[in-house]
Amino acid sequence: MPAPWHDILTETFKERPELAVDLLRDGLGHDLPRNALVRAESGSLNTRNSQDLHVDTVTVIGPPCGASWRSS
Repeated sequence: MPAPWHDILTETFKERPELAVDLLRDGLGHDLPRNALVRAESGSLNTRNSQDLHVDTVTVIGPPCGASWRSS
């Protein structure tokens, strides 16, 4: 069972997905655009071997394909 801090961080990234971009760009120095469109996605993933993976949070940078978009 995850610790309370894990749940807090997971909810923070779900509610503010642009935080992931800010941390990667400003905290770790990765070259990411300042006005990127960012969204939180489902944590259900699938591998080529049809293995289902369920992660806590997925943050996506790229062109819109959903309704819940925010600019970072």
